[in-house]
Amino acid sequence: MTLFRDLGPFHTTAIGHGEMPLTIEHNRGHDVGIETLHASLDAGCRHIANAWASHPPGQEEQTGEERVRGDLDPWTGPREEVTVAH
Repeated sequence: MTLFRDLGPFHTTAIGHGEMPLTIEHNRGHDVGIETLHASLDAGCRHIANAWASHPPGQEEQTGEERVRGDLDPWTGPREEVTVAH
């Protein structure tokens, strides 16, 4: 059973996927990050938490936002159900 919550005007899953471990220093790598995000979505998660400041040292701010956008592209599930919070 998947639990849902209203988040302002959005109806989304009560449990979200945090993007920060995919972009911080010493992360497990791009391929593992994509696999992890897609596994969360395949399991029913429809909310991705993102932060302006999630980025590896020395890289631009918003690196996490760009990464999530690119990592969602190859996912074949119902993209219209996914919310990404900034």
